[in-house]
Amino acid sequence: MQKQTKTTVISLTFSALIIFLLGSYVYKDFFLKEDSEDIVSLETESANEIVDGSQLEFEYIDDVASLSVPIPDLDRGFVFDESIPSELRLRSISSLEEIINRLKNKPGSFNDWLDLASNRKLIGDFEGAVEAWEYASLLDPSNAIPLSNIGNLYHYYTKDYKKAEEYFLKALERDPKMIFIYTNLHELYKYSYKQETNKAADILIKGLEVNQDDISLLVNLANYYKEKSDSKNATIYYEKASEQAILINDMNLYFELQKEISLFGL
Repeated sequence: MQKQTKTTVISLTFSALIIFLLGSYVYKDFFLKEDSEDIVSLETESANEIVDGSQLEFEYIDDVASLSVPIPDLDRGFVFDESIPSELRLRSISSLEEIINRLKNKPGSFNDWLDLASNRKLIGDFEGAVEAWEYASLLDPSNAIPLSNIGNLYHYYTKDYKKAEEYFLKALERDPKMIFIYTNLHELYKYSYKQETNKAADILIKGLEVNQDDISLLVNLANYYKEKSDSKNATIYYEKASEQAILINDMNLYFELQKEISLFGL
């Protein structure tokens, strides 16, 4: 058990180094995941979000009456986890009231529904967070972010792994180009759910079919095979990642990948 833990820590340390060298790619450390922020929008009319190096534009919808479900109750009470200290509750209420007032004036604000959901999640109101993200997903049916955030909540907070998988898969249906969703599913299968299957590797391979030669997916897959002591496949994907490092003219990354191959006898 100690040997396995040491191997995992080494792998994660290397992964963090590689992703740091990648620069524009998103990496979420497993041990820090529960403290990570949701993907939220900027509080401007022309709000954008940078995800995996791509710029997403968030839209505002004027005719919310055309949606098939009513607007969630914006006068819903504030539900706090009992561990939230009183001073934080006061600040949270102030933030929530500001967001809610904006939504009452402009209920089609995709941005503000994301912010409302994230703030509700922070105070422990998971039901309210899911409700807000679900509504945001209706405002922009092509946007995968609300569904991915729900998947993260179910994975790391409520530990409902079946629902986490369901929402991540729904998110991928909306936008199969979103690299971080494949990584989210990979982590779900690797650490929490259906670990007796090959799904942790399969989801990264599927991501590579859609996002050909994506270097972050290649590195994650190589690391996974290394941890499984599958030197043949680890070598294949470290080499593929090395080729991409050369193409993007990142020789520091290339040499780190080559060092990994040699250090572990791959």
